Amino acid sequence: TLFRSGVGISAPLLLIIVFTVAYFRQQRKMFSRVILAHICFNMAISELVFIVGVDQTGNEIICSAIAIFLHWFLLVTFAWMGVNGWYLWITFCVTYGRLTRREGPLLMVALAYGVPTVIVAVCAGVSFKGYGTAFYCWVDPEGLIWAFVVPVAIVIVGNLCVYVRVLHAIRKMPSRRTSAEKRKQQKLVRVFKASLSF
Repeated sequence: TLFRSGVGISAPLLLIIVFTVAYFRQQRKMFSRVILAHICFNMAISELVFIVGVDQTGNEIICSAIAIFLHWFLLVTFAWMGVNGWYLWITFCVTYGRLTRREGPLLMVALAYGVPTVIVAVCAGVSFKGYGTAFYCWVDPEGLIWAFVVPVAIVIVGNLCVYVRVLHAIRKMPSRRTSAEKRKQQKLVRVFKASLSF
């Protein structure tokens, strides 16, 4: 179908972004680029799992496993989008000019992978049969779907709030600045614009 063709094109392009960030050392030093790479990687894997397995309903156990993997990778993708919003908040609203503390990136990585893992583990433990249906390998739309919709909605609403707050912070930046402060502001604004891509 047209949708599968689009996903088939999108996944390799996302992986190219990941390899680009991984290859260039300067890109790896920027945590905003690392966030972008994680978003692209998990989104690409989600798309590949969807293409290969979403309609593999012949075996109940395999279908449930595919649904679990799809649920986890999609949640991780949105979790990294939430981390991106948090990173922007720290960059622009907490301490101007200070991107994050040393332990910040490690905490963000732990949350981005840890929270989805806990959600999926609890869902699989409570209702394993909620993964996979007779028609497709995804969460049951009458049960576990809320374990996907609610976290995604929280990330979307949170990022919208961060977006508004960051725009306000940018507008409040002093008009009279030294050349060093201007370069710092331009760098931060570039980080913000790049983050809007996702």
